[in-house]
Amino acid sequence: MNSLLKKNQTELAVSEEKIKQLQKKEKRLNFEKDKCESTKRGFEQLIKNQQAESAVSAQKIQQLQEKEKQLNFEKDKCERTKRGYEQLIKNQQEELAVSAQKIQQLQEKEKRLNFEKDKCESTKRGYEQLIKNQQEELAVSARQIQQLQETEKRLNFEKDKCESTKRGMNS
Repeated sequence: MNSLLKKNQTELAVSEEKIKQLQKKEKRLNFEKDKCESTKRGFEQLIKNQQAESAVSAQKIQQLQEKEKQLNFEKDKCERTKRGYEQLIKNQQEELAVSAQKIQQLQEKEKRLNFEKDKCESTKRGYEQLIKNQQEELAVSARQIQQLQETEKRLNFEKDKCESTKRGMNS
């Protein structure tokens, strides 16, 4: 009987320690989740800003290409300003190259951020499943503890009843 009580107390202590650990783990996971959500929102804002910049670059590229056509037409009419126009076209082409490079960098960055976001979401789902599993284990543990305590109470009652009957028969 003493060993059962001791066993129950040990299991109760283990369960309480497990509960503390899980609560600590849940707190840490919530913190990490909030941190991840904040980072995700930052990334989403960055992507939005970069997409706006990409749209402006595309518009600028289109404008520059139209201007280049206009300059080529004017060059045919005006040889005197030919060298000025050629320099302007060269400058515009450099701007287009810079814009194209920037667009490519932004697209690569967007791809990387999407990958990191997907990876984060996958990890988050794993943590959520782990928390759910641990909560289920805690519930089972609590039920076992309750059952053992009820059994202990019943056995103590029966023992007391038996000893009382024994005393009554001895007197």
